[in-house]
Amino acid sequence: MSSVQDQLIIKSGIMRKQSQNGWSAWEGLGIIILIMFLIVLCSRPAKAQGAVYTSYHLVDHGIDLRGDFEGDRGSKSLFKRVGSYYGASYGNWGLYRLYGLEHHIKVTAGILIPLRPYYKWVYNLSIGTNYHHLGKGSEINYQVNPEIYHSWSYELGLSVRMKKMAGFFATDMRRWEPGIGLGFLF
Repeated sequence: MSSVQDQLIIKSGIMRKQSQNGWSAWEGLGIIILIMFLIVLCSRPAKAQGAVYTSYHLVDHGIDLRGDFEGDRGSKSLFKRVGSYYGASYGNWGLYRLYGLEHHIKVTAGILIPLRPYYKWVYNLSIGTNYHHLGKGSEINYQVNPEIYHSWSYELGLSVRMKKMAGFFATDMRRWEPGIGLGFLF
């Protein structure tokens, strides 16, 4: 068996995914975003406001828990104004289940870039990296976009904070998986 990125085992006419090997340009982008994230985390002020979200992912009907930590908007330093966010989700239904993909787990980390407030609402552009894990029973289906089988991807999104509530919309750009969430500030 060759050491191609995805090795396949053929059993009774069904191709199953065995492992993921190798690095791609997307994974390099993920490492760059992770390094940026660590820089932001180290420079984040202690008095930063946070938000906790519960979100829904449309493609796999996944449920997500996400935490945002906003930077110091009044600072002149770019690194102190930028915040960070983390999330984890699980989905096992919807289109993923229809195409034989099981137990989709996603872990997300990224940065929040502050945008100009509008009517006392605070906006952030979010840029993050995602790690995806599909269960061992997942089948390789040729009707599905092959990008689905890659472990690393990135996402872009927008979050808004009101008086006591917060919301966000984010899309995994490599897989085209949108998610929407509501939360509260702490």
